[in-house]
Parts: sequence; C-alpha cells; structure tokens
Amino acid sequence: MPDLMILVLWAATAALLLTAVWHDVVLRIIPNRVPFLIAVLGLLLRAAEGQLLVSLPLAAAVFIVGALCWRQGFLGGGDVKLLAACVLMLPPGASAAFLLTTALAGGVLAAVYIALGRLPSRLFIELPGRTLAARIWRIERQRIREGGPLPYACAICAGAVVTACGS
Repeated sequence: MPDLMILVLWAATAALLLTAVWHDVVLRIIPNRVPFLIAVLGLLLRAAEGQLLVSLPLAAAVFIVGALCWRQGFLGGGDVKLLAACVLMLPPGASAAFLLTTALAGGVLAAVYIALGRLPSRLFIELPGRTLAARIWRIERQRIREGGPLPYACAICAGAVVTACGS
C-alpha cells in the first residue's frame, strides 16, 4: 500500500479517535459509528498489509475480554468496541503494547480524577460565562465530585497514538 494511503488512513483514524474522546468527555457515550469506522479502516490496512488473519482473532479476543469487563461494570460498551477497533488498526505485534499503554494511561486518568475529587470545591477554577467549555467543565466537576465514570476513550486514544508512533 502506498505511503500516502497509509497516512490518509491514520489521519482519518486520528480524527475518529478525537471524536470518540470528545463524545466521551462531554456525554460519556462513544457513538457506534466511531469504532465501526475505525474497524473498517483497520480492516483495509490489515488486508493491504497481509495481516488480516492475525488481526481478526486478536480483535475478537480483545472484544470478548472487554465484553466480560463490561458485564462486570469495569468498562463501558463503547470503550470495548473502541479497544477492539484500535487492535484492528494497529499491527498485530503492537497489540500487547497498545493494551499496556492504554492501561497505564487509564491509571493516570484515574489518578487525576481521584486527586481532583479530593480537592475542596473552592479550589476548582471557575470558567466564566456560558461558553461550551465552561458548561462542560461545570458538568465534569460535578462528575468528579460524585465519583462518576471516567472518559476512558481518553486512555484508549492515548494508548493508540503512543503505540502507533512507536511502531
């Protein structure tokens, strides 16, 4: 596959990952079309590189384990689909690094949320006005105070980007 085509596929994937992060931060929902489109791009890339027969079982295994985590309440359904789609996008040999990097990024995300949750309310910076950023921040502060779910797409995106740049 020409280098330009690979670059286009990765640019589209990066845009889709940022879309997933945005939706997860704002709504705590990852639209189904995002992991679906990443999976389609990954299938195209893996087929072109002759790695499809290795990548499909890896993605299926990640999806199955992720679904078990979802049933236990450890992950959201969108997170499970996004993880499996990212496994399809990355070379098969990078799957373990991706999962480890994602887990580490998730740990950092959790630590930040725990630390923010322990801060007194008066220490939270108040964004002025009725801008979209101010509204999102107010909602996020409330989620932090209540111990709400993490926007794990942030960790998945970080894991995918770091792994893609390293491979």
